[in-house]
Amino acid sequence: MSLRQLAKRLHISVNSAKDMELREANGTITMQALKRAANALEMDVVYVLVPRESTLEEMIEKRARHLAETIVGRTSVSMALEDQENSAQRLEKAVREKTEELMRERPRMLWD
Repeated sequence: MSLRQLAKRLHISVNSAKDMELREANGTITMQALKRAANALEMDVVYVLVPRESTLEEMIEKRARHLAETIVGRTSVSMALEDQENSAQRLEKAVREKTEELMRERPRMLWD
């Protein structure tokens, strides 16, 4: 489709259509303008956020595990200072359990 044809569908000037294309290419187009262009082209805009990780669930699990390690680590340091240090197996079990709890409850602090 030529710029002239696009401009006609959008009821704007050719220069405005060119500006719109440039804004889209630069990543500075507004959602409103993109929806307007899509409508003129008889299309829909689909806006999607996709996790960089494999799945959203894996992303949540990674965050939960990190937070669980932090929480269990703090407790472990306190216990070591009191000469009540836990074994590596016991600490890993505590991290797994805390991870599962955080994944189940999904508290807001998961994203801090």
